[in-house]
Formats: sequence, structure tokens, C-alpha cells
Amino acid sequence: MKIGLDIFKRVWKEEDGLGTLEILLIVAVLVAIAIIFRKWIID
Repeated sequence: MKIGLDIFKRVWKEEDGLGTLEILLIVAVLVAIAIIFRKWIID
């Protein structure tokens, strides 16, 4: 857990990594929305 947290902190501090982090957060939100509304989407 500590290793993952250290990597997250380094990515957060780097400006180049910030773009990657933003993309990952957007993808995570889209996946969460798709999972929540999956029955409505399939119908």
C-alpha cells in the first residue's frame, strides 16, 4: 500500500503525470457511470 501511495504522490507532483492522472480519473468516472446505468444502456 505504501509503495502505491508513494507512486501516486510522485505522479501527482509531476506536471507530465498530471495529464495521465486526469485521464485515469475521467475514465474511472465514465466506467462508474456505465456500471450504474448498464441495465438502462442495454435496454
